Amino acid sequence: LAVNYALDAHENTVLPRPASLVLIAPAIGITRLAAIARLRTGISELPGFGRAAWNAIEHELDPFKYQSFSFHAAGATQRLTSQLTARIAGLATNGPLTGMPPILAFVSTVDSTVIAGAVSDQLLGRLAADGHELVLFDVNRLSVVQPLLVDDPGPLTRRLVEQPQRPYALTLITNASPQTLAVVERRFERGGVPVERGIGLEWPRHIFSLSHVALPFPPDDPLYGYDAPPARHIQLGRIEVRGENGVLRIPSWMLTRQRSNPFHGYMMERILQHVAAPEAALVAAEPGA
Repeated sequence: LAVNYALDAHENTVLPRPASLVLIAPAIGITRLAAIARLRTGISELPGFGRAAWNAIEHELDPFKYQSFSFHAAGATQRLTSQLTARIAGLATNGPLTGMPPILAFVSTVDSTVIAGAVSDQLLGRLAADGHELVLFDVNRLSVVQPLLVDDPGPLTRRLVEQPQRPYALTLITNASPQTLAVVERRFERGGVPVERGIGLEWPRHIFSLSHVALPFPPDDPLYGYDAPPARHIQLGRIEVRGENGVLRIPSWMLTRQRSNPFHGYMMERILQHVAAPEAALVAAEPGA
């Protein structure tokens, strides 16, 4: 929705233009499963077929987010993202789209909700070089974790790093080496040699990757954080349970999905820098500045 409005403002100068955009796990592209939403929603209107309206019905224990997901919502999202990417492609038909506000996008290389590569292929890759950047959070590359991965996102990372004419800066947050939990920032400027720096953070030993829902929340979030102080209410980020299969009413993925970001402090630092940059430019351009 934010990108769609930025395009509206780009085409209609009467609308207020955003100074910059920060996108966190943006739904530029989602899975094609949602394409069947209209059919399933239609079936659900028949007597006895109400369950057909839902992709999943789960036990609701999150006070801020539904665990159940309807095909109607999936279909609406799929249609919006399809229209958005087609719009961007149309505007970039004759060359990279210029004049968009600087975009800083944060994406986990593994995401079961949105397509990580779509942010590059369908959005940033079609824009002119106007100060855009993609920050990728890699999986935990500690050597003992690697054999357990079902689908290593390494090919996506290598493809983006090796793009010869990438019109945006690319930053990868990853292990300094397969022998350490410490992470580094590897920044790939357009056409330049990567610059690496330590950021003073490391992977917690019990976390193998981020997730779609984890990026916005700090480790000490009272509900989603894995490092939150103990409380009497349910703490989704701290749940650790052991027992027999099939006893609990909630699926195992609800217990294991990562819900907070170990690198949240770094992300906030980058966001504040990004937001301040356009403001500083505006102040410098004012008469008498």
